[in-house]
Amino acid sequence: MLIHGLGASFWNWWRKLPGLVRNFRVVAFDLFTPRRRAPANWSDCLISSASGVRL
Repeated sequence: MLIHGLGASFWNWWRKLPGLVRNFRVVAFDLFTPRRRAPANWSDCLISSASGVRL
């Protein structure tokens, strides 16, 4: 029962991985663009992008 649950949650996570990767790329792009050398809202940006994806 436990293993089946783990497999199902892993499968859900695996299917959502592309969305997470896409969000991470957006955050990374924001972080490393030259126009924003020291982003003050780095953590806010990261948290908002992470909460945008439902795990």
